[in-house]
Amino acid sequence: MGIRETAKRIPDKVRSLRIITEDDPIGKAIPSSSNYEMMLLAEIWYEFVEPNKEKAYCPICLDNILTKFRIMKDTLIELEKEYKTINAI
Repeated sequence: MGIRETAKRIPDKVRSLRIITEDDPIGKAIPSSSNYEMMLLAEIWYEFVEPNKEKAYCPICLDNILTKFRIMKDTLIELEKEYKTINAI
């Protein structure tokens, strides 16, 4: 599955209200289970991107999730712009 297809698994509202915000959880997250932003991203990942995968919160697993979000960030921003454009019409 490509980056865009993976990013599209995250619902528009979740992306708008939880990921692409001024708080920038992707930018602030560190791969630690005590980091609020990281746990937010992990929960979104396990709920929407890999819902059938067993949740794991070890530093390596969290680092993998964070890396994937960082790779997808530009695509998530593009999808958000498209979503806002469609809703503005």
